[in-house]
Amino acid sequence: LCSVGYLFGALRVFRRTLRLLDLTFLAVLLLVEMLGIVAADAVTPLVKALVPGVSSSAIFFAVPVALGAMTVRLTLPPDVSLLFALVVALIGGVVVEPGIHFSVVAVATSLTGAAGVSRSERAGSMLLAGVGAGVVGALAAIALELFRGAGTGLDLVWLGSAALLGGALSGVLLVVVVPLVEAVFGYVTEPRLFRLADLNNPLLKDLVVHAPGTWHHSVRTAELAEAAARAVGASPLLARTMALYHDVGKMKQPLMFGENQKGDNPHDRMAPVESANVLRAHVADGIALAQEAGLPRAVIAGIEDHHVDNLMESFAAKARSAVDEVGAFDEQPYRYVGRPPQSKEAALVMLADQIEGASRNLGDPTPARLRSLVDVLFARAIDDDTLGECDLSLRDLTVARDALTRALLRLHRQAAP
Repeated sequence: LCSVGYLFGALRVFRRTLRLLDLTFLAVLLLVEMLGIVAADAVTPLVKALVPGVSSSAIFFAVPVALGAMTVRLTLPPDVSLLFALVVALIGGVVVEPGIHFSVVAVATSLTGAAGVSRSERAGSMLLAGVGAGVVGALAAIALELFRGAGTGLDLVWLGSAALLGGALSGVLLVVVVPLVEAVFGYVTEPRLFRLADLNNPLLKDLVVHAPGTWHHSVRTAELAEAAARAVGASPLLARTMALYHDVGKMKQPLMFGENQKGDNPHDRMAPVESANVLRAHVADGIALAQEAGLPRAVIAGIEDHHVDNLMESFAAKARSAVDEVGAFDEQPYRYVGRPPQSKEAALVMLADQIEGASRNLGDPTPARLRSLVDVLFARAIDDDTLGECDLSLRDLTVARDALTRALLRLHRQAAP
């Protein structure tokens, strides 16, 4: 059953790329779920002796089987949680008796719980998702018993109560399990992203105070990246969070960046190579600040990848004009040190950052000029092969370009007097 689920999900239908870490995580989670079911089977005689009248089915329904699918939904794509729920339900149905009854209830509770936590940001939301899963499981268990004509009166009460308890326990355990999963496997879950994107986060508050212009740029970049991510099916919340933090390194020397300057530009008094060194340093400074604040690796990637190894054209042109000998100019000191984006979200943040920054320098940001700007920057990214290591398809790029154009036009309409 595990092999069939893997072949169906990873190799044939969804074509989902699962890392060894992901497979290890799923295997551990499946093992924990099965141990819970086997433990329920082991304690069944004891429970029946202590609580006369309770059925074996009721004891199995009290197992928090929805916990697995709910945890997977917070760490991996939704289709993986669907397949995981089906595998757990089928294997669980082999273990318990009657099997089909348990499998149906397990699927109902698991999918309900996974749907309920898909946008959870607080522990209370996880608990409510568990209770919702329990209610659906209880209704499914009672309906099946009525359909079979096998249960009446007190039996139905026991079954419904046990299924409700199993769902509620799933929500309670999820609150405990999620931080452990983040710590052990390094996943960044939606609840954590919600906390990081909160404007009361200390690092973001420091950015507002020390580099307000950069903060304004970051918020606008986040709006663009979020819109593009939603359009291509990437994680809007991850893209937004990455964009909010992508320029935190500018806090070290805020007045060296145009959005924070008020007339005076220190670069006018500096050699081009010195200016390039200052600008390049904000990436390393941002990574250091993010690591010190405990940001997850997925968010730090937005800092690391948003400039790739692009050329700082204005400083390079200034330095090139001072070189007399043709061909003697070395442009390497005027390039950022970075890698191409490794994920859809990082690539969209990179594009959103370039588009937002360039749009602020347009003297007359008419809709036609803004559309042309987006087209030019997308074409340059493709020509420079900066999108070659993320999994954005050509169709994704077309959809993202249109979404970014619409979002940019919306931002400039809001900013107009």
